[in-house]
Amino acid sequence: MGRISPEVRTARRIRRRLKAVSATVAAVMVIAVTLIISLYAAGVRTSYTVSGSMEPTIYRGDLILSSTRYNAIDKGDIIVYQAHWFHDKPVLHRVKDKALDKDTGEFRGYIMRGDNNDADDPETVTPSQVTSEVMAVIPYAGWVINPWAFAAAATLVVALTLATLINWEQGAARRRKAS
Repeated sequence: MGRISPEVRTARRIRRRLKAVSATVAAVMVIAVTLIISLYAAGVRTSYTVSGSMEPTIYRGDLILSSTRYNAIDKGDIIVYQAHWFHDKPVLHRVKDKALDKDTGEFRGYIMRGDNNDADDPETVTPSQVTSEVMAVIPYAGWVINPWAFAAAATLVVALTLATLINWEQGAARRRKAS
């Protein structure tokens, strides 16, 4: 049997390390998807913030966990609602107050405002527009579910991993030569 060349050994070592990194990334992704599906089944929705309207409470890129199984909404609660004034897209703002009919005093909806905004949202939010109430905020984790940010981060991780492996192998080759 012939002797294995140093290049082949190096290639095999790199392949083993890449397999280990790939397996780790795959395991993390499976765990994350399983967690998100489990949360969804329990009535918990995940989203991420795309604007600074709720700063300093919630920052751009934070992961939001909100419940579709909420009780009474009160002043000060942070909710997600379908905003007619924003092309029916979801908006995450704080309930500033309850809107009551001036004549009858009957409840009409909620007056909303982002913590970082100077004015109330342009319309009263009706209970039928409310989709969920915020339960928790996980700083920076929203970048993981933001597809563009995730693609950029994944590219960076792959590039750094490859650069580290290449540098590692070059250092190992220099050490072998020196000895």
